[in-house]
Amino acid sequence: MISGIAIALMLVSFAGIVGWAWSRQRERAFAEAAALALAPDDTVPPASEPRA
Repeated sequence: MISGIAIALMLVSFAGIVGWAWSRQRERAFAEAAALALAPDDTVPPASEPRA
């Protein structure tokens, strides 16, 4: 009984996350994130401290 309720809650959570990710409100943010991979390196701020 408890495992069935847990599975149902996970299914509803998964469906909610998928719905949120594919919503029209997220389209602009995802387009901006996708464009970051193609942006020139000079638009990326340098790290605060160089790594050794």
